[in-house]
Amino acid sequence: MTVRLDRELITKLYFYLFQAERSIDKVLGNHWPDFLVYYNSERVTAIQVVVNRLGDLLPRQETGSFSFNRQEITRGAPTLGIFKYFFGRRIARWKKGWSFPVRELCYMATSLKAVLQLLSRLTKPDLKCLVSLRMDLCSCRSIIEIRCRGLPVLDYGMRIEHLYQSDWIAPASLTDILEGKTDPSQYRRQSA
Repeated sequence: MTVRLDRELITKLYFYLFQAERSIDKVLGNHWPDFLVYYNSERVTAIQVVVNRLGDLLPRQETGSFSFNRQEITRGAPTLGIFKYFFGRRIARWKKGWSFPVRELCYMATSLKAVLQLLSRLTKPDLKCLVSLRMDLCSCRSIIEIRCRGLPVLDYGMRIEHLYQSDWIAPASLTDILEGKTDPSQYRRQSA
């Protein structure tokens, strides 16, 4: 069974997955309180809204029945074929939505919920927990990058704002991306 997501929801989902992945990566060797301050109530609420929207789209009877093993999820994930590689950007201009298996969307929602649960902890979790969550978020992000090849938000890559972002990198905010205030082609990865 698949669920179709519109462009805006995919953009928000990708943005928050990438932001969380990069922020957790940066907090591995830094101070935990900085992570908690960065994820203020506005950011937490925005992530919760995306998780709730995903939950509304997913069939209730199936969401609790999946085990979320990263290896199993990624093993069943699509690969980037030659057609999608070369024509994905052109095709994405006309698409209004993309379909995802329920299992993958449940995995993404669960990963974002894990980020929200981390924010309730006053002490820094062990390294193994943080690295595992970062890898889950990376897997989720990669699934979106393959399924939605050509979607403009994917061009922002490392420019998506996150904790401890380098000063020389002009961050791309979600508002700017959704409102089209920035040109994604200036952020496009050289290899894409």
